[in-house]
Amino acid sequence: MTVNKIVPPLVSGAVLGLGHSLEFNKQRDVLLKRGYQEHGSIFTIDLALSKGVVLIGPEYQQQFFELTDKQLDTEKAYEFLKLHF
Repeated sequence: MTVNKIVPPLVSGAVLGLGHSLEFNKQRDVLLKRGYQEHGSIFTIDLALSKGVVLIGPEYQQQFFELTDKQLDTEKAYEFLKLHF
């Protein structure tokens, strides 16, 4: 089975090896505004070890929150939140 994955466009300004992680931590609002200005309501940010898709607007957020766990693997997406003892 072939799966076609469409990845939203990447915001400019990513630093090699770090992506947007420094800007995300220090000036998140600037990064998100730039992403919206460049690409509109859906875009990707590079957080060094992972990519994040930003959805701006209730119409896109509603679709995201209405997806079932079978359609969206939330366990994998939020694995970094697990405590490891």
